[in-house]
Amino acid sequence: MLYRFLIALVAILILGGGLLAAEGVVVSYDKDSMKLIVKVADKEKTYELTAKIHVHDVDGSEIKPKDRSDKLKKDTKIDIEEKNGKLVEINLKK
Repeated sequence: MLYRFLIALVAILILGGGLLAAEGVVVSYDKDSMKLIVKVADKEKTYELTAKIHVHDVDGSEIKPKDRSDKLKKDTKIDIEEKNGKLVEINLKK
């Protein structure tokens, strides 16, 4: 029984390896440089939002790159997902 549990645990770690999520607040977003500054746990972090990075509105719909500046306003709460140290997805929160 313990053997099966350990195998399942290893499988979960391998499949989800490197995926981290954090809650943050938008400090600023520059649509020209596509730079997003976020405050996470009293530290500011800068991300470059390429077209490949998925940004979702509170209803789950994807926000197009040209519309991001309308949604990523100062003090907007977001969830940030990183995989292997690289930004993968941003989800706006209510």
